[in-house]
Amino acid sequence: MTHVERLIALIEAHQPADLPRRAVVDPATGESFATFAVSTPAHVDTAVAAAQQASRANAVRPLVERRAILSALADVIEAETDGLAVLLTREQGKPITHARDEITWSAWLFRNYAALRSEFTGDLFDEATPTHRRLDRPPGVVAGIVPGELPFLSSA
Repeated sequence: MTHVERLIALIEAHQPADLPRRAVVDPATGESFATFAVSTPAHVDTAVAAAQQASRANAVRPLVERRAILSALADVIEAETDGLAVLLTREQGKPITHARDEITWSAWLFRNYAALRSEFTGDLFDEATPTHRRLDRPPGVVAGIVPGELPFLSSA
């Protein structure tokens, strides 16, 4: 079982020491089981700048290396599935089987992204519809507001 007391927010492998913290409450018990760092606007700006720099470096990284990174990420997720599922259940209140499924789907997605053949990427979107746009290169740093019911899967 995964034991967590402090969830951290890293930027370039460092966590700012001055961030305020809030409790993570298990909805089944109402008890706090961990704390997390609350990002400030300045912290977010620093994170976006670091992500933009990393995105530029990743855009020129050879495809074989990017695939290896995605596969390694899938390996770590698969190895930690049970602990991550327990943590997700405590944080979200969802049944453990749903949490395991979400973790497993995330690993599967990363593995599929790693295996995606570059000659097929142009066929991902139907350009006949006005709701999609094909990009020939990575878009860089993006932000999204996503539903909270599948937080781990949303990261994939």
